[in-house]
Amino acid sequence: MSLLDKYKDTKAEQAVITSLDKVKGRVGLYLRSGLQTVGTYLYNINDLRVGLSVVVAKVDNFYVILNRVTADAVRKSYSVPKTFNQEPYCSAEINEDIDTLEVGKSVDLTVSGKLYTKYKWSVKGGGYFTNVTNNSVTYNAPSYADEVTITLKSDDGTFCDSLIITIYSPICEATIGYTTQGMIVSQTQTLTVIDPVSGMTYHWELIGGGSLSEDEGLSIIYTAPATNPNCVGNAEIKLYNAYGSLCDTLKIAINAITGGWVMMYCCSIYTGGGYPGPWYQCYNFARCDGVFNWTTTSETCTDWGCPEYSGMFTYNKCTVEGLQDLRTEEDKQAGCCPPQLM
Repeated sequence: MSLLDKYKDTKAEQAVITSLDKVKGRVGLYLRSGLQTVGTYLYNINDLRVGLSVVVAKVDNFYVILNRVTADAVRKSYSVPKTFNQEPYCSAEINEDIDTLEVGKSVDLTVSGKLYTKYKWSVKGGGYFTNVTNNSVTYNAPSYADEVTITLKSDDGTFCDSLIITIYSPICEATIGYTTQGMIVSQTQTLTVIDPVSGMTYHWELIGGGSLSEDEGLSIIYTAPATNPNCVGNAEIKLYNAYGSLCDTLKIAINAITGGWVMMYCCSIYTGGGYPGPWYQCYNFARCDGVFNWTTTSETCTDWGCPEYSGMFTYNKCTVEGLQDLRTEEDKQAGCCPPQLM
């Protein structure tokens, strides 16, 4: 008995299949009346195909495929008009959900789809594929930053799925812009990102005393702590890019007092020329806040460990080897923290 005989109380009509969704069991239909709709089936779906003429009927206000068009059923068939342009359906998906990848790295991509269906991979942007199989591929990122789109299609060209991946470099060349590395308590200064990458997000980290107005952005404000005994509140500020790469580090000395000379440099200024020597001149160099004063004395200071100079006249040729920390314990406890000692 034909299915047409079983549904005599239902008006049957002819349609053409325009699409198949075998996962959800939905079939796209184009009726003789010009109506485009969807339906389900009482037929073996594996025998259905796009373009096939079938007999449909409404059951509970929903179209059902009753049979294929055969010689003993509806004997007249017709074609889908050329103006109808619905693409075939692809339910395959790329399993991996990845949106960033480091330059030069690779990632394996697999397909969630039918076992024996053939798929085609393509990439727009840098990089290339290796280890290509029927349902998997290895994508290799380029050696430079880029944004790529990886597309998966079935063998007939039907779009299935795509991934947009940002290729990033772990090397950050941005630096911290600042005004001074020697601040006084409760003072503020603006810190900026020098040479940022367009569109990149930057993060700030503070180690030590004080506070940051923001932990993200191209420009922030650092506020020094209100006190800094023994210089334990000196700040170290780090700048990172969005991928966690360290860009730059800035150290800041926070001074609670400004008076008192705390460091000395020893400079060799003259030897030879018939004069006794070598002679050295000692420079009383910096206060707690790091302010310079080039006041000199005429004492000889070879016992400070300054390297002797055997050449001719070398006025103002200073060396850091002669650095002397003249802070008292009271100076340190009070927060005498010149930046030159960091």
